[in-house]
Amino acid sequence: ILFIISILSIGILKNSYAVNVCTIKGEFSPNNPIPGQEVTIDISATEINDAIAGLGFSLEYDSEKFDIVSATATDLWEISQTETLFTILTKNFEATKNTGKIATIKLKVKENASTSETTVKLTNVEVTTDDGGSVNIGDISETINITTKEGQQENKPSENDAKPTEKPTISTEVDNNKIVRS
Repeated sequence: ILFIISILSIGILKNSYAVNVCTIKGEFSPNNPIPGQEVTIDISATEINDAIAGLGFSLEYDSEKFDIVSATATDLWEISQTETLFTILTKNFEATKNTGKIATIKLKVKENASTSETTVKLTNVEVTTDDGGSVNIGDISETINITTKEGQQENKPSENDAKPTEKPTISTEVDNNKIVRS
């Protein structure tokens, strides 16, 4: 019984240690695009406790609303893509503790996308550590509110809605060859 408890304890410690490898963040901008506009997803690693060598995830989005435009990695990383599956590895396969942006993915809102709320997700985010092990980080998601061009026009105030402003009155007098304004 003690042997089984020891094995379970090691497994529990290993899992809690694995969760603390690093933090992966996704920053989505803008989260209220109009049709034809791009949504940028910046992926970064912070709080790296153990050196990491790679990152993998699936990108989930409504394909009737978005198209993938590009996927690029920063100088220390390389990115590959198979449809919606992304793999990001360090160059020369050397693990790193460098924090910051790793990659950028750009989605374009389709021209015929209607006003709606939709979710874009990085699912099954997994980090590869320097010893070749992998750690499941979880999912990263953002709610995107697509606004139509017409909707943006409706929200802008018209010239008739603006309150007229009074122009200041300037009076000019000539006093001993000087111009005085008040």
